[in-house]
Amino acid sequence: MHSLCFLSPSSSLWRWLIAVMTSGILSACVARAEDYPNKPIKIVLPVGAGGSSDQVLRVVGRALNDRWGQPLVIEARPGATGMIGAEAVAKAPPDGYTGLFASTTFVQAPALFTNVPYDYVKDFAPVHLTVSVTTALVVSADSPIKSLKDYIAAGQDTAKALTFGSVGAGSSPHIYGATFAKDSKTAMVHVTYRSEPAIVTDILGGHVDSCFVKAGKLRALAVTGPSRSQLIPEIETFLELGYPRLDIAGWFGLLMPAGTPKPIVDKVSTGINEALHTPEVRKSIVDMGLDPLDSTPESFSRFIEQAFVKWRGLINENGIASQMRR
Repeated sequence: MHSLCFLSPSSSLWRWLIAVMTSGILSACVARAEDYPNKPIKIVLPVGAGGSSDQVLRVVGRALNDRWGQPLVIEARPGATGMIGAEAVAKAPPDGYTGLFASTTFVQAPALFTNVPYDYVKDFAPVHLTVSVTTALVVSADSPIKSLKDYIAAGQDTAKALTFGSVGAGSSPHIYGATFAKDSKTAMVHVTYRSEPAIVTDILGGHVDSCFVKAGKLRALAVTGPSRSQLIPEIETFLELGYPRLDIAGWFGLLMPAGTPKPIVDKVSTGINEALHTPEVRKSIVDMGLDPLDSTPESFSRFIEQAFVKWRGLINENGIASQMRR
């Protein structure tokens, strides 16, 4: 015969049992965090190898390896606007040994596509918002356009619309250009390319007027984001020049599968913060034209929610998702 009893939630015995169970769970998590990592950590890169996100991850990974004695193993899984890599991480065991080094497309994809194979909020544990990617509107160094004011005047006063290149419909530069064209009432025609170097080549050859690229190339007229770039601090932001909707910058950041123990998430986030504050790591990232960021899992989580709302608004207003389905 089995004996059963029912305890009131207000009883002292009930509170004691809850305290014992909770302390046991917390002790297990703390122990796991103290031992972590005891093997290599796999980080999925949802784009092709060799780009800026890959370079940042390698620089930070070397610094973490120096601290923990375990490497970050980078696995490039490009395709489907980052969704292939993100889906793989969403389905991975939440043990702290698989992560996603996501970019701006992580919050853009749910606004661009109707069938996204994961929930960008529920399926992930944000760890660290690592860098900000400031993008500049640039023209050729030989262009008669010297300022954003000149650019707008050229687009408004000539019969021929200005052209701006991007790496494809739905990309951040495409969204920036469409938004700026609307807000400044400037005639701008979007031209798609397979790669950023191809755009730059055509700008230098006079075949396309402008593009939005990572700050530091050609003649920059203005930069996106809430503040000026560390690389070209003399260039004003669109926000300063009266275009507040372009205060949104690109980014790279680390996420892990939902359910990853909080102490492990916190340990990785703290480790990245410490790495970014070492002079050699910071210099390497700034030299890439990127701005390293201080972050916590909580602040990154709030950032993702806010960024999705803003990107979705710009995408929907400019009809960009429908353009991609043509």
